[in-house]
Amino acid sequence: MEDNFFSNFPDEQGIKTDISEKDDRYELKAELPGFSKDQIDISYENGTLIISAENNQVNEEKDDEGKVIQKERSYSNVKRMYSLNNIDEDNIEAKFEDGILSVDLPKQKIVKEK
Repeated sequence: MEDNFFSNFPDEQGIKTDISEKDDRYELKAELPGFSKDQIDISYENGTLIISAENNQVNEEKDDEGKVIQKERSYSNVKRMYSLNNIDEDNIEAKFEDGILSVDLPKQKIVKEK
């Protein structure tokens, strides 16, 4: 009969992420279950990729007469920063599908002098 009191609290580790490096880019996959596309923000500044998501939700139940019988609120907020240098920030692409954010981060092309 030992219920884990903390099981309903958000994961303190934040956004679970896989990053793989290819010759010409980095590929990042981040788990963001419970969020929608419009609740996610991605930015790249000074060599740092920042992913944040915020969900503020109100669930309201009414009886047959339209009176509120229950109203619950939930709020979740996650943010994570990744240090990734030499990124071609004008060509970063992202898509969000089935709770997974995929970000393609092309590396800057190095021009060799002759």
